[in-house]
Amino acid sequence: MRGILKATIDSSDGRRRLVSNRPAPVMLRRCLLTVWLILFLHATGWACAYHDPAIFRVGLLNWHYPESLHVNGAIFRAQQAGKLPGPDTERLMATGAYRKELDAAAFEKTKQALHRLGARMSREAPMGRTEQFSMVLVENVLWSWFSINRMQQTVAVDVNGPGISELVVVTDESVVHAMASGDLRLSEAVEAGFMKLYGNPERIDQFVTTYAGVGGQNSP
Repeated sequence: MRGILKATIDSSDGRRRLVSNRPAPVMLRRCLLTVWLILFLHATGWACAYHDPAIFRVGLLNWHYPESLHVNGAIFRAQQAGKLPGPDTERLMATGAYRKELDAAAFEKTKQALHRLGARMSREAPMGRTEQFSMVLVENVLWSWFSINRMQQTVAVDVNGPGISELVVVTDESVVHAMASGDLRLSEAVEAGFMKLYGNPERIDQFVTTYAGVGGQNSP
């Protein structure tokens, strides 16, 4: 439908002008939305929901990494089938100061699990190569950065977001806990949809092949 021209008076000089109420082009609106999202992230970072609950950031994550929320669906079905531990209902139902206390305790447990996972991956890392990647736990949008090799590992938890041009691993805390405890292999998590990877396809294949056994009972 064509826009309608109508007359309006500019209060600055009293002249009558013709303006159109035609909607802005779709691409222009999308560009403006993209600019706004970039400015939002620059100002706020990817604050995690342990410290700053915000459903909007989960939607933003799915916008930036398409189908990343499918991880939640796959994990939920596995929890219903008893293949993964269920959510902490006591924490999720709590309110006020008690909820903050439980959130803090859950954050510390997840932080320890991420470090244990980093240690397991370090023992599987090829000699002479350092692997760097970012991981986000989708429900709480908790970002962590890993730098691992055979000699050592660095795991920075609760960072602002992913590094530039890095491999990004999307999963959730129940998967991290299972892998850190030796109850779930990385290859199984990927195959079941509990984990999605974003980045260069060749690097993704190399990553999954190298660390496929991490999290299994027989892995170090």
